[in-house]
Amino acid sequence: MRILLIGNPNVGKSAVFSRLTGTQVIISNYSGTTVEFTKGSTVLRTGETAEVIDVPGTYSLEPTCRAEEVAVSMLDSMLDEGDVIVNVVDATHLERNLYLTLQLLERDIPVVVALNLWDEARHRGISINVDRLQNILGVSVVPTSALTGEGIDILMNRISEMTEDADAESRGGPDTTDSLQESPRVALQLPVDEHQKNERSTDECRQEKFLTGEGGREKPFPGERRKGKCPVGEGWSAKRSADERWTEIGRIVTEVQSISHRHHTFIDRLEDASIQPVTGLIIAVLVMYLSFKTVGFIGEGLISYVFDPIFDGIVRPVVTRLGVVLGSGGFFHDLLIGRLVNGQIDFEASMGLLTTGLYVPVAMVLPYVFAFYVALGILEDVGYLPRLAVLVDNLMHALGMHGYAVVPMVLGFGCNVPAALATRILESRREKFICATMLSIGIPCMAQTAMVVGLMGKYGWQYLAMIYGILFILWLIIGFVLNAMLPGSSPPLLMEIPPYRLPHPTILGKKVWMRIRVFLADAIPYVFLGVLCVNILHVSGIIDVLSQIFAPLLGGFLGLPSEAIVALLMGFLRKDVAVGMLSPLGLSVRQLVVAVIVLTAYFPCAATFVVLLRELGPFDMLKSALIMLIAAFGAGGLTNLVMSRMVPVTHVVIGLIILVVVILLVSRVLRTVRIRHSKDQPRSYER
Repeated sequence: MRILLIGNPNVGKSAVFSRLTGTQVIISNYSGTTVEFTKGSTVLRTGETAEVIDVPGTYSLEPTCRAEEVAVSMLDSMLDEGDVIVNVVDATHLERNLYLTLQLLERDIPVVVALNLWDEARHRGISINVDRLQNILGVSVVPTSALTGEGIDILMNRISEMTEDADAESRGGPDTTDSLQESPRVALQLPVDEHQKNERSTDECRQEKFLTGEGGREKPFPGERRKGKCPVGEGWSAKRSADERWTEIGRIVTEVQSISHRHHTFIDRLEDASIQPVTGLIIAVLVMYLSFKTVGFIGEGLISYVFDPIFDGIVRPVVTRLGVVLGSGGFFHDLLIGRLVNGQIDFEASMGLLTTGLYVPVAMVLPYVFAFYVALGILEDVGYLPRLAVLVDNLMHALGMHGYAVVPMVLGFGCNVPAALATRILESRREKFICATMLSIGIPCMAQTAMVVGLMGKYGWQYLAMIYGILFILWLIIGFVLNAMLPGSSPPLLMEIPPYRLPHPTILGKKVWMRIRVFLADAIPYVFLGVLCVNILHVSGIIDVLSQIFAPLLGGFLGLPSEAIVALLMGFLRKDVAVGMLSPLGLSVRQLVVAVIVLTAYFPCAATFVVLLRELGPFDMLKSALIMLIAAFGAGGLTNLVMSRMVPVTHVVIGLIILVVVILLVSRVLRTVRIRHSKDQPRSYER
């Protein structure tokens, strides 16, 4: 059987999913789309294993975007006899969430309502009469808090009851009404006599009239047809207009919900300050600074005290002994061990499968990636990212997107692959194209950042500031240009802003583990493939030929030696490994800065390229790749020109800061003018 979790976006469906399932989950694209959904499994109290599916968030069963279309399609195609719908409802926004609930009830399908964020509702002074709401809807309503686990066991019991009812019916057994009267859900579905009807309030009768119309009851409550019983109240008709639903929702909320006055807490004031222009910017800078300091602290600690001792104490002796067996040279020695540096194995520069191929992804990159995903998971679970999206919405609109595009950008600092997948949350092709191109050009992943810090850190912070300042400027310019050139406009930002909450260690741990598994499955094969390709190119002499061909571009325009072609070729597979390959070339500081900028901006790694090809299509991906190449070599050439004129680094950094401020001011003015004189434009890039 299947359990389908359906609800509005940001109501805690993923957290409920995590509570119901373990870590062995599958993330898939719905057939014929790029919209993701998650599958897992759970064990019911009957011992039966049920498949749990986290359906994409939707506000109604009348879809307005691709994700909502997929949600409705999954509801129609996946729901079979015996399956259960768990409608996850945000208890702090009951009125808005009930619209989807009523639509589900109208479809006559088995539903149990999980009234999530129950603890937050209590905190906000919101009181909901669950029994009354359950009586009105005619289905089980279970208060839950996925963060703390409150109500999850009861929810599982209700799901198990519904499956047991379905199994009993399918076996054609005797009616189990008497035995089931102890269940609140089933008790609501029993017929009542006239005396009971007369005891109901006038309000209930008015509600009944509204639900049934003049023609009386059209359909029983969801799930009743299986047993041929009628509930206490009257049933829901097959379909109602939107106005009728909202009218009824208003009546329901008035009857079941009350709100008591409470004084604003420090957390409430912090929530408000996080989205204000001045205080929000200060908080954003502080959050980002602390996040990346934490990532650096954890990453460096893991490398120094865990991974380096393991590779020096365990891996090095084994690889050294294998090198003696294979001899001092030859194809297999170069392939597995790589080249010796000063007679010793250098895990960063030897370029063997068992040296560089293992050390780079596991010992150099994984610690920083792990630390980043911990920090990202905390920001997600705390509820800060939606506020960051609101804060940067004006800037993102100036670049051709809305504020939620900041999510794939932030993800890109961890790994560009999930960031590329996250572009599907944007509503139009135009936005996806702009976001994907900017992401590939100006956002180095944590693996590459770790290599850049290790390579450039010894020369001083100013060179790191120069590299990332130039990348940021390039990122802004590409956004402005694409926004001006591509037809269409960005939609307004409409999104949920959840309350600030403390993250739960279990849910956070599951999320981090799932992302680490994806990273390892992606990183290690591509690193191995890259090392293998480089060795084959060296042995075959192709590297020397390519170096001669590209020598004018590398040496004349970029000021790089011809040997840098090896790093550029590796960049097509893994940019972090490509940066690491710059170390043994003996480049100057100027050449290192230019090379890092070009490697970051000129093309996505192979894994990201495959994802973007699927998301954008071949034609848009080709256009995006051409933009990347022009931007990368243009920025690299200009950087080489400025630095070769011996301009002090501090002057370059100050100039970059001034340029950023000017660009932001100009974007604000242009946005104001555009809003005043906006007209309808062609929608060739729209969804």
